[in-house]
Amino acid sequence: MRVGAITLAVIFTSLGFSDSPPTHSNTEIFLKGIAFYDQKKYPQAIKIFTMLTTLEPIHSDYHRWLGRSYGRRAEAISKWQLLSSMKLVRKTRLSFELAVRLDASNHKALRDLFDFYLQTPFLLGGGLDNAKVIANKIKMLDESMGERAWAEIHEMRGQTIKARDRLNRAYELDRSGLDVLIALASFESRHGAFDRSDALYAKAFQDHPESPQLWLSRAKSLLRSGRKETEALLLLKRCVDADSNSDSSVLQQAQKLLNQ
Repeated sequence: MRVGAITLAVIFTSLGFSDSPPTHSNTEIFLKGIAFYDQKKYPQAIKIFTMLTTLEPIHSDYHRWLGRSYGRRAEAISKWQLLSSMKLVRKTRLSFELAVRLDASNHKALRDLFDFYLQTPFLLGGGLDNAKVIANKIKMLDESMGERAWAEIHEMRGQTIKARDRLNRAYELDRSGLDVLIALASFESRHGAFDRSDALYAKAFQDHPESPQLWLSRAKSLLRSGRKETEALLLLKRCVDADSNSDSSVLQQAQKLLNQ
C-alpha cells in the first residue's frame, strides 16, 4: 500500500523527522523501523512504528513492533527514570494486547505478550494468571508451542517435573523443530542432565547446522554449566561472524558474552 505524500509529510513532521518524507510503500518504511530497532535506536523505531500504526491502525504487526520498541526503550533508560520506565512498560503491554486483539492468529504477537506477562511484575501489568491465558491461546494455534509456553510457567514456579513433561510432550509433537530442540536441550542443561542435553544439541546440529540461534544457545548452555569453554567461545565467534542477515539479537548477545 502506498500512502499520500501530504499525509506522510504531516506525520513525519509531527514525529520530529528532519528529512523529507519518503514516498515508499509502508513495507519499506516498516523495514526502516526494524533497522532502527536492530541498531538499538529505539526512539527512532518508536517514531516509525507510531507513524505506521497511525496510517494502518488495524495492522497487527505494526503494533507488535511498536510494543517491542517500547519494551527495549524501557530497558535502556536510566534506572533513576522510574516513572518514564513505568509509562513505557504500560505502553508495551497495551501495544502487545492490541496486536493480539487485531489478529488472534499472530503467533509472534501472542509469544511477545506471553513473555511480557511472564516476566513483568503484577503491579506493572504482568503475572502468571495472564500468562496462563495466553499459553492456552498459543496451544490452540500450535500445540507444541503451547506446551513450551506452559513449561516456562511451570519452571518459573519451580515445578521442574511438570516443566520437563511439558517439554517432552512438545518434543514428541515436533521432533525436528529447532525451537523445541533448543528449549528442551537448554532445560536439561540448566537442570544438570548434561548427557541428554548434549544428545539433543547433537540432533539439533545435525538437523540445523547453520543456525546462529542454535550456536548461541549451545554456547550459553556450556558457559552456564562451566563445560567446554573453548567450544562455547568458538560458537560465539561464529555467531558474530555470521551473515549480516542473521538475527541481530543473536549477534548482540554473542558479542556481549565474548566481551565479558
